[in-house]
Amino acid sequence: DTPGFRVICPTRWTVRAASLQSVLDNYEVLLGVWTESQEGHLDSEIRVRVIGVEAQMHTFDFLFAVALGSLILRHSDNLSKSLQHEHMSAAEGQELVKLTHEVLKSLRQPEQFQLFYQQVIRHQEKLNISPPTLSRKRRAPRHLEAGSADSDGHFHTSPEDHYRQIYYEALDLVISSITARFDQPGYQVYRNVQDLILKACSGHPYDPELEYVCTFYKDD
Repeated sequence: DTPGFRVICPTRWTVRAASLQSVLDNYEVLLGVWTESQEGHLDSEIRVRVIGVEAQMHTFDFLFAVALGSLILRHSDNLSKSLQHEHMSAAEGQELVKLTHEVLKSLRQPEQFQLFYQQVIRHQEKLNISPPTLSRKRRAPRHLEAGSADSDGHFHTSPEDHYRQIYYEALDLVISSITARFDQPGYQVYRNVQDLILKACSGHPYDPELEYVCTFYKDD
């Protein structure tokens, strides 16, 4: 009845939602593995690593991060896989990017965060993981205060506020990265050139694309 654990590539597992999800699905099993492995005859260096991994997995920070990574990266993974289709056109690719962008933006709704946060809390309680807590309030050194999150003296009033900020920042980072990757002048040129060729070959009007390409290349 135990879900299968996906093979984890040392260089890529952190950017694959399926691998992160397999960690979540097998979380309790993995905790048991770390405990049992310490009872055997392990090399001292390996034993230290096992103890370290086990300690991390007993923290809410780790559980929250793995769950958040799985939530966000499943959408970017699907986008990446779809864009690699051999028959995918530039225009179709941009439509997929737009759809992914809208889905990720919808996850920024307050009710979506609440749904996600409560789900992680339920996992935490079921797995007997340490509950979410606020770290001790610390001010950054004066020479580092400019631009820091707490430079205005603001501190989170609850663990939920703290993890809400992490949730939104992670989503914003992914959204901005996708936008920066596909909202480039070069990609627009590529799309118009491709659309021009496809429409010309199929007998469809292509005046807008031809005008764009001629304007861009001018006398080249």
